[in-house]
Amino acid sequence: MAFSVKSDSTMYCCASEEVKMKRNLNRKIDRKIKMDKRESRREVKLLLLGPGESGKSTLCKQLRFIYGMGYSANERLHFIPLIHLNILTNIQDLIKAMRMLKMAPDEPELVPVMKRVRKHPLSAVNLFDNTQLVTDIRCLWKDVGVQRCFETHNTFHLSDSAQYFLDNVDRMSNVAYVPLEEDIIHARAPTIGITEFTFNLGTRFRIVDVGGQRSERRKWIHAFDNVTAIFFVMALSDYDQTLVESPQENRLQESLALFKTVADFEWFQNTSFILFMNKTDVFERKISHTHLRDFFPDFKGPDYDTMAARQYIRDLFLCLRCVLSTYHFFTCATDKNNIEYVFETVKDSILRQNLMLLHML
Repeated sequence: MAFSVKSDSTMYCCASEEVKMKRNLNRKIDRKIKMDKRESRREVKLLLLGPGESGKSTLCKQLRFIYGMGYSANERLHFIPLIHLNILTNIQDLIKAMRMLKMAPDEPELVPVMKRVRKHPLSAVNLFDNTQLVTDIRCLWKDVGVQRCFETHNTFHLSDSAQYFLDNVDRMSNVAYVPLEEDIIHARAPTIGITEFTFNLGTRFRIVDVGGQRSERRKWIHAFDNVTAIFFVMALSDYDQTLVESPQENRLQESLALFKTVADFEWFQNTSFILFMNKTDVFERKISHTHLRDFFPDFKGPDYDTMAARQYIRDLFLCLRCVLSTYHFFTCATDKNNIEYVFETVKDSILRQNLMLLHML
């Protein structure tokens, strides 16, 4: 019987070839990963973070109008149910506040109207088909007693867009209504999950907006890869309000805590931060009658001084991230010109940061 035996040198040669093939494969994989990373870095990824109702989604919509394709006529029609819902929600919130504050309408005959509107289901809002509801909302909003309650809206939760929508209820309930750009900007819906859109300015920009409510923040980590810059949005006007999720907690304190948490994330130590100190319009109206010192006793500036108050709030944030790559702007996200100016101001810095990261790969 004959046996065939491979020599040690032959087996060593085969093993060496196998090792060489594995090494070549690993090199190809490494090169592919590196190329993919470089390609992803050619896209500027801007991550919008901040607490709920700070204006992140409004900012996102403004950037879409300024640099993207905006919304088609058909897409605008899709906003009508949300806008009608905003109108009903706002008037219902006012009615609830009046009950809580034991306030009454100036016109006694509006008491049953309040009850009727309060009980109207939010799941069935179509102002085109319900002229009675439109009339009820219009009459309530014009009432002196309801307006008196509205003037105290810092003491309860009410959307910043409430006055805008209630002032325009007749136009928005007309059957020929097509939402204007400004209507879409003011429309309010909590961001659920992660939404994004892209636009091209010679370089491709991707804007990623994630939900700001506490229940949504666990999803943030899924958006952390390859971030060029953080747009952190907070509302200056939150200084005298509490959280919907936790009525004992001040909203501005929550924004500060959240900013510090994000600034301390290991992923973002070399990432540019752009701090949007938003809702300057609402803030300026409030500061004329609600003192910052009543909520932040360390504030030593004069009462009614808008500049001193907002600089104090600015310093509270900036001292939490004392690095050069933190930029700050006082903004009004509903003001298109303001947002365009801010983005054009930071755009070149963002592109330089992206180029630096690209060279590091």
